[in-house]
Amino acid sequence: METKELGRKIQSLLDERGISRKEFAAMTGLTEAAISRYCTGAREPKSITLATIANALGVSVDELLGTPCDNPESLASAMRLVARSAKNISAEDKRKLINSLIEFAD
Repeated sequence: METKELGRKIQSLLDERGISRKEFAAMTGLTEAAISRYCTGAREPKSITLATIANALGVSVDELLGTPCDNPESLASAMRLVARSAKNISAEDKRKLINSLIEFAD
């Protein structure tokens, strides 16, 4: 998914839920400026941030990305996000991610 498309999806979900960017920043622990950059498509969130955003919105990362996981392009995009952020993900979060993937595959 393109960064701008992802931003539109995040903004759409915020609008649907009646949540301002400022409120969402407080909910997620992210800055309002970061939320703004994600919503406008100026910046792509790292995988752990994407998971935080999805969780706060009550959707899966797949739903947020807008494509099913069996789509090779979607899977490749998700893998790039994880690879880009791997060095910044704690061992505990890596275990959670792996467990989530295993649960999803079952």
